[in-house]
Order: sequence, then C-alpha cells, then structure tokens
Amino acid sequence: MTAPPIRLLERIVRPSEGSPTPDDIGERGSSRVLIQTPDDAWSARALYDRVHARARALAGAGAHVQVVSVDKALDDVITILAGLSLGKWVVVQNPHPGAVRWSEPKSWPHELHGQAGVVVATSGSTGAPKWVAISEAALGWSAVAAALRLGLRADDVLALQLPLYHVGGLGQLFRTLWMHAPLLIGAESTPSALQAHGATVISVVPTQLARWIQRGYRGDGFRTVIVGGAPLTASLREAALSHGFPVRTTYGATETASMISLSEIAPAPGTSGRLLAYRDVVIDDDHAWVTGRTMAVGHWVNGAWVPSGGRWEVPDVLQQTGDGQLVIAGRRDRVIISGGENIMLARIEHIICTLPGVLQALALGWPDDDLGSRPIVIVQQTPDAGSTERLMEQLKPLLHGLERPMRILPWPDGVAHKLSERDAQAYAASLL
Repeated sequence: MTAPPIRLLERIVRPSEGSPTPDDIGERGSSRVLIQTPDDAWSARALYDRVHARARALAGAGAHVQVVSVDKALDDVITILAGLSLGKWVVVQNPHPGAVRWSEPKSWPHELHGQAGVVVATSGSTGAPKWVAISEAALGWSAVAAALRLGLRADDVLALQLPLYHVGGLGQLFRTLWMHAPLLIGAESTPSALQAHGATVISVVPTQLARWIQRGYRGDGFRTVIVGGAPLTASLREAALSHGFPVRTTYGATETASMISLSEIAPAPGTSGRLLAYRDVVIDDDHAWVTGRTMAVGHWVNGAWVPSGGRWEVPDVLQQTGDGQLVIAGRRDRVIISGGENIMLARIEHIICTLPGVLQALALGWPDDDLGSRPIVIVQQTPDAGSTERLMEQLKPLLHGLERPMRILPWPDGVAHKLSERDAQAYAASLL
C-alpha cells in the first residue's frame, strides 16, 4: 500500500509540495464519522464546514504565521486545520501558565516560504527550549508510515490523549486525516472509558500504563497500545502483557515529526522496534543521524534559526540488533567522570530498569571528595518490590565498580511522571 490522499479534506489540509499523493485508496463518504466525542460525532463534511468557517475568520490574521494556544479539544483541531488550510505556519503553544511562549522572529526563514506546517516547542530531555518547524508534508509522510506499520483500518478508532502542542498529539490527528480512521477526543483517560467509546489504538507513557495496571485495569479491548516517552522496563512489559495490553514500543522526536521506529506487539525487552518507512538512520560509533521525508525544516533556539539540512543528529546513543531493532543505549551528554573514568548514566538506568519490580529510574552524578563524582539513582518500584538494599545487591554483578550507585533513593511521593534533572537534584539534596 502506498500513501493515501486526504480526499475530502484536501482543501482543509492542502498537501504541500512533496506530500504523498498516490490515489489507490477508495473515496470515503462525506457522511463518514471522522471525529468522535463522548457526546457527539462529526462527519468529514461537518468537520470540513467548521474548518472552512474558521479559516474565513482567520484569513486576515497575519501573512504567514498563526499563533494558537491549544490542548486536545475539538475546537483546537479545527483551529489548527483552518490555519493549515490557509497555507500558514501554525504555532501551537501550551496554554498552561508558565509554559514557554513564542516570540516572533525578526525575519522569516526562506526555507519556510511556500510551505505550511506547525511550529512546536520542545527541549527534549535537556537543553534550552527550541521551536521546531515541521512541514505539513513531513507530518503527512510520518502519518502514512505509522499507519502502514500499525496496519490501521477504517474501523479503527484513534484516541487523542496527548495534547496538540505535542508532536505525539499531532501525529494522532494526522493519522486520522490520512486514513480516515475516527479520532476520539475528550474521553476520560482510563482503559474502561476509552474502550467503552470504541478506542482501538492509543498512546501512553510508561508511568500512565503502570498506574492503570496498579488500579486493576485490563487492555484486552485495544488492538494496539503504543508506549513511548521513556523506556518500557522488562517488569512493566510483563505486567502489561499479563493484563491484556498489546504493547508496542517506539522511539521518536519532535525533529522527526513523531515516531522514528515502532515495534511489533510484545517487543523484545530493551528494544524500540524497526525504522518506519520514509526515513533512514546512520550510526557511527556513539553518533547517529536520522534523514528522510519526515525531517523538520529547522528550529529556533534562543531566537536564532537553525536549518536542519534534512537530517537530525540524535542526542542518544543508538544501536541496531542483527534484525534491525533499535536499542537506545543512553544519552551522549549524560556522562560523569568518576576517578578519571567516564560513567554513562543512561547505561546505569537501563540496567536497573531490567530488574523485576522497577518502573523507572533516574541516575545523577553526585559530588564526591575522592573521585570527583559518583552516581546515585532515584528509583520507582512496584508496591511489592524489595528494598533498595536488595536492589543494590542485584546490581553488583551487572555494573562494574565505579558504575555502582553510591546510593539508591526512593522515587518522591506524589510524582507519577518523569522527573526533570533539576527537580531530581533538589530532591536528592533534601535526602543526602
């Protein structure tokens, strides 16, 4: 199967030059449901009418850019599509207080002229905030590649759980547009509610999945559960499968218009699947670059425009197994020097996360008078897991001398999501 066109919405999401345009997918009826909410359903025709009306209202608001604050509501979908239909670059901002805000650049990069797309804020795991410009064409190719790997069908229902100021949320929206599989918006984010509304394909982060399992939910009604944003530990993988969640792991980035790789159901522990179509990866020792049709055009950082040149240097150390599975071996920039030896913190995290009962781990460098720095680790475990002392004993044969943590600290109470390194340092300082 080649890339399907957006037939009924082609005047709403007008493909930029280079977008996929093969026509081997049959015409969808305009009465077909494209958007579902808990209380209503919107046909492609109804969505078109709403977007067309919004586009008329926005037509005079700026020559090339439309700045919007969005989350994951139907009205946010309409606003984004309306801006794209006008050939604009739509800047999608997080509406919540304290979130980074867009500043109009002094000049508009020539690389962006003649295209439409979205501009998304990201800082990755570390670093200064960046505003990444992703063309409509790149989002289209990314959506098609994901649809091919997922085997999306017209009777699938995709759940919008990630906000539209996140590339993961935009990815779900564009998969709906390319495949005309309905998008579920506004449902309660629990497996029972999502399955009751017919959701078959969902995306979660490991912490959310772990909470569901701890609360006794099952995922038998889902066809695919994509797990990303952090590694899926061996312990959580086994728990998810035993609770009926058909988990698939992924690796991706804003700079590559969402997913780079996607596994099959029940992936081998520690792997993130094979590369999706329309992109390639070059691995040279500890450096890797992704290229292809899904690359962002470029980004702004501290107000300066940096064109991508059609490739993205991966901040992580990537490896590939003999059958093409991607393995994320850690971040290149997360290295401490202990006793003159380079210690990769992500390797410590990866190994700890293979142990039973470990949900997630964050390793830090901690000052040491003799060695300069020593690793410490903050670990989240299942309620029935053993003590941190037992965890330390399990690590002894797996990590060599200076890699072994100086201390293992419990995950802070009330924090379900990933810890930033800044918050983790402050938390560790309160305990040590």
